[in-house]
Amino acid sequence: MSYANRELIKSIVDFLSKETTEGTQVAAQMLRDTYQIPSEGANTINLEQVWRSGCQQLNIVDNSSDEKFKAFMKQLDSMGYFKNTTATDTYEMRYEKAKHKFQEKMKAHQQQQVTPSVDVEKAEKAKEEGNEKLKNKDFDGAVECYKEAMKFNPENHIYPSNMAAAYISLNQYEKALKCAEQSIKLNDKYVKAYQRLAQAQAKLNKKKEAIATYEKLIELNPEAEVEYRAKIEQLSAPATAASNPFAGLGGMGGANPLGGLGGLGGLGGLGDMLNNPQFMQMAMNMMQQPGMQEMMGNMMRNMGGAGGLANMFGGMDGQSGVPNFDEQQKVVMNQILEDPEVQQSDKLTRIFTAARDDPQTLVQHMSDPEVSAFMQKYATKMFGGNNPFSSMFGGGPRDDNDKHDDSNMYA
Repeated sequence: MSYANRELIKSIVDFLSKETTEGTQVAAQMLRDTYQIPSEGANTINLEQVWRSGCQQLNIVDNSSDEKFKAFMKQLDSMGYFKNTTATDTYEMRYEKAKHKFQEKMKAHQQQQVTPSVDVEKAEKAKEEGNEKLKNKDFDGAVECYKEAMKFNPENHIYPSNMAAAYISLNQYEKALKCAEQSIKLNDKYVKAYQRLAQAQAKLNKKKEAIATYEKLIELNPEAEVEYRAKIEQLSAPATAASNPFAGLGGMGGANPLGGLGGLGGLGGLGDMLNNPQFMQMAMNMMQQPGMQEMMGNMMRNMGGAGGLANMFGGMDGQSGVPNFDEQQKVVMNQILEDPEVQQSDKLTRIFTAARDDPQTLVQHMSDPEVSAFMQKYATKMFGGNNPFSSMFGGGPRDDNDKHDDSNMYA
């Protein structure tokens, strides 16, 4: 007999000798007699340690000493699973089935502890709540809802993208950028995430990065190439004071055709309005439409005899010294297209993109509740609650009971 085999027999005898039953004691003595194994003496191999090491290497789980396994087997025994099967092949078969079932349960439990549980229903509910809060300008509340949605389903790319939109509205562009990047990692084809990434990059003055993102958007969404090219041109153009032809109107002296209005200090937000190219350009375009000059004149007279303002607007046809209104219109509409609410609405994006090239088209949509509500809210955001354009843009904020289609506003 080889040394290894003899050591193995000695280990088996040693293992059996530790059992107290009569059968194992008899078996141990028979092995000693057969292989001439002394009753006492040190053994070089511990059979139990060898067995456990082998099980570990072979990924075999030994549950025999596991208290949970013992409890599991005891429960099965109390249910009669092993009844009348002692010392039979049926017992061995049922024991193996029970052990396999226990191991499956333990494995599932361990995976559940390591991997966060996904609850799609709760995630979607939290997202919808976030969308509602975003629509109602509760941006902080929207962020918390999207965080909750991500907790229930961390693999959904829409949630961090929507959170980026909320952060943009809060002017927290670094956080918006990170959320957009996280969304892109989850889905590198998601257009809205790239749009919000480009917005955040532009706001952070990362112009090269923003241009690269818009180039990627052209690749992903070629039907909107004209819009993205315009944004690239805007980012590529050098920043100059001349880009806003109205920047000095509010403070002009005798050269100001509005100089007789006393510095505009008594007209609420009008002084700010004159320094805001978006609404100055919008006003001039709308004043060219039938009936608009009369409406504006009446409004100005009600504000204190400033009817001449409407006449001044009506005369701004490119001959008054204000440069190139066609180009200014494109710049203005590009700025409006960057507003988060426009970015999140396919309909508003489509309407204002068309208006950038042809301002007349905007008037066709002023009866649309979503368009007029946006114009009213945007005017209020620019000039405060008493903005002088409120009557022109639908007469007030949209009521919660108004019927309108916001289905495409958020993902």
